[in-house]
Amino acid sequence: MSRSLTSLWPSSKREIVCRPRDGMGWATEEGWEPWLPKSRQRLLQVGRIRRTRTKNEFYALLMHTLLTGGNLNCGTDGGLRINKGTFGLVISVEDKIIWEGCGPVDGNPETASSKRSELFGYAGLLEVLLLMDTLMLPPKDTYPTTQVNTFIDNISVVTQLQAFLLGYRPKRAYPHDADIISHIRWLWTQLPRFNHEVSWVKAHQDDKINFNLLPLPAQLNVSADALATEYEMNAKHPSNTPRSQPAFFSSANVCLSINTQRITSQYSESIRFHINGTKHRAHLQKTRPNWKSDAVWNNLDMQGLGISFKSLDTPLQHFTTKMLHGWLNTGHQREKLTKDSLCPCCQAPDETFEHILRCKSEASETARKAALQTISKLDKRGSTTWRVLHQGIKNWLQDGEKMKTPSLDHYLMMPGQRILLETALTNQEKIGWNYALRGYLSTSWVDSEHIVNKQPHDGLRQTWLRTIIKNIWKFGKTMWTHRNSVLHSKTTPQKDLTESGVNAQIRSLYEQQHDFAALDQVIFDTPLEVMLTRPIRSKKHWVCLAQRYHPLTYDRKTGKQNLITSFFPRLASRHKATKPTRHQTRRKQPKRTRPKKKQPFTRSSNRQLRRQFHVAPD
Repeated sequence: MSRSLTSLWPSSKREIVCRPRDGMGWATEEGWEPWLPKSRQRLLQVGRIRRTRTKNEFYALLMHTLLTGGNLNCGTDGGLRINKGTFGLVISVEDKIIWEGCGPVDGNPETASSKRSELFGYAGLLEVLLLMDTLMLPPKDTYPTTQVNTFIDNISVVTQLQAFLLGYRPKRAYPHDADIISHIRWLWTQLPRFNHEVSWVKAHQDDKINFNLLPLPAQLNVSADALATEYEMNAKHPSNTPRSQPAFFSSANVCLSINTQRITSQYSESIRFHINGTKHRAHLQKTRPNWKSDAVWNNLDMQGLGISFKSLDTPLQHFTTKMLHGWLNTGHQREKLTKDSLCPCCQAPDETFEHILRCKSEASETARKAALQTISKLDKRGSTTWRVLHQGIKNWLQDGEKMKTPSLDHYLMMPGQRILLETALTNQEKIGWNYALRGYLSTSWVDSEHIVNKQPHDGLRQTWLRTIIKNIWKFGKTMWTHRNSVLHSKTTPQKDLTESGVNAQIRSLYEQQHDFAALDQVIFDTPLEVMLTRPIRSKKHWVCLAQRYHPLTYDRKTGKQNLITSFFPRLASRHKATKPTRHQTRRKQPKRTRPKKKQPFTRSSNRQLRRQFHVAPD
């Protein structure tokens, strides 16, 4: 076992007293572990005899159970905190706990789960049983079968293990957490003297009932949970903490690696993200020129964004996806189809999502003020980093791109925090404060908060940053809901709002009448007063027609008009004939004709004549 963890339990010597082996001296756990691969050593990270049991008592109880075929009641539990898992296990004979152990759960933090922690706890229990069986009992002797009853508080793990014990195969060729599952199934084959049974037990029963009054399965579960928590709090050395790169279990036969990182679950999602991640980056950098620099892209806190996104329900994920990529049905987006980009609240000509957040109409101002009051409640937590970020957001909402960077002179800061806040403001300005309202924040904000809150960066993203991003999204959702309430209002008909915007466009085009080519000014033959009284559909059609005819270049004005020299006879030149110009050599393109329509079916003329001379019978 790892020597760096002996300080956790200095009163216990992690050694199992066994019978002597021929020519090998005393067989101990210390001599067994170095021969194991690293993956199995991690499952035996920490183990000890129960503090209330002596070595002789432990040896007597365990040997009596193994030799007579008694029952071993065991409890395992796993915990997950800030994407880092730990497990604990206890073994009891009758109602006396004789052995306890704990350890880390290795694996990719992005795919960590409590189920994997529970599986590690059960695998650690089987490793201990295999250790005791190998060191205490001769391999050739026969003994009665020992019953092992294990109690786990995760119903998903219990259901899966029960199906495996009944002989069922995994439902998938390569299930989630296949490495630890394959190792558990291999350990069962190495323990033929034991009969395994897995049962579910309710967790945390000691919250309402005294521990001594609980039944044995509940006590075992509570003890295992306490060991997992103890390991999490005391294991600080890097060699003892959970590793993001799990060791390979030889029983798994195969593993999936992406960029040298072993993937233990969510295989399809990981592969899809790896393939589409490059395309996603290319799309964002193409639509947002400020992000083309690698320095700006690497400064985006995509990890915090992903953590916040996964905590949303499905309908909010759909809305947030459209908001992040600018796919909401704003006027700017709708203009591609209907040529109508007006804001329904203030009749601004181009309605983007940023305009919705900053709309200057009276109703929007009221809705924005109420939404900002909800965000302001986060100021009560006393986080200087959040207050600076909040001030920057308010400055952008008020002044847009002309905003002033928040001053840091009026904030209480820890030593060294001012430099990090200045860096965060600079980096956020490069990313864009308008994108901060979509949740794209700089990683420097977490660096600044880390000075005050000593949590790891991943922990801050799980708690502090996730709360901020979700509140920012909630603000955007509120403004979008207000905009839709105006667009589909029953008190103020949308028809009046739309028609007023179209009338404004018509007046503007009539004022630019002299900028149109002479041949195109026929569309202004109708007086303005008459045009404004026409139906809304007719007026929209006229606006589209006028915008199509609107002159944008010199060629639009003169391209189809005859040159003034064409009205005068050509003068004879005494000089040699010059090379004809490109305009003179241009051949006239033949007129494009459509194929004739197929004639509809007609009756035969003879049949019509026969009907005409048909005489009715008398």
